[in-house]
Amino acid sequence: MQFFPGIFRLLPCGTSIALGGVIRQRPFLYEDNDMFRPWPKHSTRFALLLLAAGCGTEQQQDTPSILNAEQSAAPTITWDEAAIDTTRLEVRMFKLVGETSASFSELPKAGFPVVIIRQTKTDANGVKQDTLKGFAVSCKGRDPLAVVRSFGDVFLGTGDIEPIHEQDLEAAFKISEQPFLRCDALNGDNQQSPLFSQIYRVIDQTKKKSHVLVRFNIFSPLDKNLFEVGCQNILETFAGPDPMIPIFKENLPDIPGGDYIQALHCFDTAEALPQDLSIPKATPRTLPFDARLFRVQDNEVSVSRVLLTGGRAFRLSCQAPDDRLQAAFGLPVTGELETLDPSLPEFEDYVNGKIEEQPVLYCESATRPDFASDAYHIINQEPRPVPLLRLKAYQDTLVQFSCASAAQLFGKIPSSLHEVTDQSLDYLVRSYVPGQPKARLYSIGCAASNLDETEIEKIYHDVHGIDITPSLLSQLSNECRVQGSTCTTAWLEQKFVDALKKSKLDSADIVIRSFSAAWSRTPFPEELNFFAKRFRDGSLRPHSLELQEFLKSAQALDRIVFIQSMAYAFGAEYHDDLLDQWTARQFNEPGKVITLASLKADHDAYIRQKFLDPLINRVYQINFGVPAMSFQIAGVKKKITGTQTALFQDLTAMLKAITNECVTLSPKKKDQPFSFIRPRSKLKSVTGTWTALAGGSKMVGPAGHPDNFKPNNWMVNSLNLGHLLIATRKSPTAWGAWTGWKANMTFNKISEINMIINDKKDAFGDNSGSLKACFE
Repeated sequence: MQFFPGIFRLLPCGTSIALGGVIRQRPFLYEDNDMFRPWPKHSTRFALLLLAAGCGTEQQQDTPSILNAEQSAAPTITWDEAAIDTTRLEVRMFKLVGETSASFSELPKAGFPVVIIRQTKTDANGVKQDTLKGFAVSCKGRDPLAVVRSFGDVFLGTGDIEPIHEQDLEAAFKISEQPFLRCDALNGDNQQSPLFSQIYRVIDQTKKKSHVLVRFNIFSPLDKNLFEVGCQNILETFAGPDPMIPIFKENLPDIPGGDYIQALHCFDTAEALPQDLSIPKATPRTLPFDARLFRVQDNEVSVSRVLLTGGRAFRLSCQAPDDRLQAAFGLPVTGELETLDPSLPEFEDYVNGKIEEQPVLYCESATRPDFASDAYHIINQEPRPVPLLRLKAYQDTLVQFSCASAAQLFGKIPSSLHEVTDQSLDYLVRSYVPGQPKARLYSIGCAASNLDETEIEKIYHDVHGIDITPSLLSQLSNECRVQGSTCTTAWLEQKFVDALKKSKLDSADIVIRSFSAAWSRTPFPEELNFFAKRFRDGSLRPHSLELQEFLKSAQALDRIVFIQSMAYAFGAEYHDDLLDQWTARQFNEPGKVITLASLKADHDAYIRQKFLDPLINRVYQINFGVPAMSFQIAGVKKKITGTQTALFQDLTAMLKAITNECVTLSPKKKDQPFSFIRPRSKLKSVTGTWTALAGGSKMVGPAGHPDNFKPNNWMVNSLNLGHLLIATRKSPTAWGAWTGWKANMTFNKISEINMIINDKKDAFGDNSGSLKACFE
């Protein structure tokens, strides 16, 4: 026999414990207590272990359960989790003596094992309380060892049976509160009925672990109880043919017994349960689309309006007018419901619909403010239908409307959705009914969608420019059924368009297909940009058929012509600022003939208005290798008159045509700066004469007077009197040093120059003549 020392090792020294109604201090635990006999010889080893685990030793504390090691993800759903821990259970042999009640009559009179498990329950104040629960083994004519070993390999002392009265056994271990463990429930050919009616695989997504809960196969108040299985052995010994029911931990309050789960601990020799967090794929649910609404005069149930759907008849308790009911269920709005009488073919459906067996569908009102208390979504179910709703008036009832408009008629849908597995849906009964641990599920139909699959195919092709896939067609068809009468051509088109707007790639594909269909070419990058902007501002929709019509009304330009015009106008193949303008031109002025000449005119107008200075600078950079000076930009602008255009090629030709620039120099003036309209590199010629002598005698050229004149504070004493002096820019605000003229002087692309006659600074007044200097 396996002894049970762990129950007492949890208690500190001297703690009082109650067993069988007798209170004893721990040192006298087994004196004068009929429930705990003297230890037999074969239990000496366990007694020594218990003594070794006395006060003050490290072995005093209980071994913690690995399932209790983590904090619960859902604080309102906690329990003493089952564990493989020998200290939490023992097996003992008992024999009833004296009178026995009917509930204990099936236990073998010769004796039977009891699996005693310590259950720990935490009260509202967080205080843990331990109780002992006994599971009697009922195996008339069969060896109970197979049942006992479902908790792990353990010694069963069948030769050491304790006589006990039924009331004492019940007082100590509450046998009647647990189902019997039956040999006829063991797996195999002799199994009469499974021990468990339901086996749940609980998925704790927060803590990434799974649990197994079982419900015993009995029809009494005990069928509400749930137990967590602590080891694989129990399942292998007793599991029935039905598969496990996957359920999320958060949904446990919705199943009977989910608020208080007891533990079936196992011995250390047992095999651990495998972890399984998998979520099965949801099975597609077929919702009815057969709604019919009638008025009915039936004194027995006092029904005024009735809904026929899915082979059932439902009473409608709503203040909404008939037209609103018709619209909500997707029916033609006539404003008045037809009265159902026995002459109509629907009357038989009404009778067979058994309206008295179905829940009344109450619309929200002052007396019934909430139609639904909870909303559920089946995970992995696509397309996502209208949520399942738990009726406020019938907590064991879940309804699912096939269209959202009908659900919203009865009241607001709870905003917080509970995710559930498809396989657990039938068991979310919440309101416990003995012998009925399943929820009532109803599918409430609407009228069929306004669109059939052929129409959906056409709308999809019109918008996307390609055929729809069969799987997507099926999905959209289901969505339309859910939408009911609101699934119109305009609604579905807008649904597609809105989805395309969210994806640049998908909307670009629509443009590409539209160009291919309308113009037999792919769009250019600037055209894709144009349509992307129009989609964003809402002036166009990503709708293939609409875009094709739009393109057919526009002027398809030859891009080569445009590139030519851009090269001519800007000196490049394209210009970013003009791409939208040019693209919009072809689409916004349909029918207009656009030629190279008209494009040049457009570019000229654009350049004069927005781009003249940058373009002039570009002309200088490309043609002369230097930026344009401000006075040069101003000079070019003065020349853009009459027939002179502001296009790159025309400005280039104009500037290059100015081969020479000449300036006339006076000997009477001091500094004489000059600006060139285009950079110059050579002083080509100097003609004319001048003199720095009074009276105008001895006129000379740019070399000045002969050097028989002695220097006398001239501008440059090292040069002749009257020599032509030249200076170039040292900085934007200063000139460089004066240098004397030389034949064929060269410069490094100068745009300004300063010239003067070599003379005294205060002697220019008596000079005469002039020189003409020409630069190239």
